[in-house]
Amino acid sequence: MTPSMPLDLRLQSERHSFPRHLFWLSGKHLPGLLTLGAWLLLLSGAGTGVGASVLPSQPQRETAGGPAADPAYRFLFENERFIVSLQEVLLTAEGKGQYRYQRKEMEEMVLSFVASPAVMEEIKGLFAELDFLRSSESYQHRRDFSHLGTITLGMRQNGTEREVRFNYSDRSQINQLVRLFRGLATQESRLFEIETVRATDPISTPAQLRLLEGELKSRTIADPSRFTPLLREIRLDEGIPLIARNHATRLLEQIDRLRK
Repeated sequence: MTPSMPLDLRLQSERHSFPRHLFWLSGKHLPGLLTLGAWLLLLSGAGTGVGASVLPSQPQRETAGGPAADPAYRFLFENERFIVSLQEVLLTAEGKGQYRYQRKEMEEMVLSFVASPAVMEEIKGLFAELDFLRSSESYQHRRDFSHLGTITLGMRQNGTEREVRFNYSDRSQINQLVRLFRGLATQESRLFEIETVRATDPISTPAQLRLLEGELKSRTIADPSRFTPLLREIRLDEGIPLIARNHATRLLEQIDRLRK
């Protein structure tokens, strides 16, 4: 159950030195994820340092997130048949995190973030309930569901480390942990995609906000308040279509209700 590479080495990637929008727009990501409007902006030199930039500046969230130097928790999902074939979330005990994922026929992405204290408290509590480090339970259901993909959960504390692999579990704490880690993955990828579209193709912002609304309604976002600063900016951004600015206001109200 020891990983092929120590957890701390996974967080030393030099990709953090790249602004997110430049990393995202490199290589094979362009054809699949950006519209014609974004292509035209790039060809004209906007946002790339060639010619005059007409794009709004993007928040640089790598700096806020770390790199996380001492990962204490790990979630890994793998299924080669899925469009997103790999998802990995690493977290320190303080909540500094890194999300790594791989889409088919695209380069690997690495995003840094900081998990909220509430999310970290829930994750720590669930691992404690399982007595994870001292337990020998595999958490695998008696039936094999390997077609669903393989999940790895890991924890390290005071020099002790343990990882388990399973494809389906009927333990409620395990399922809650999987839900939380997947919620962090969904949250960070959506936040990044909204930022990217806002900077490169503002007319597509309404579509991204509709996706966010669906994820909020289905409660597949770990920490909805993570979107509050960005939505406040969008609400006041005259470079964004009015329909998206109005939608941002409604989403802020929706997030407010979720807190209560």
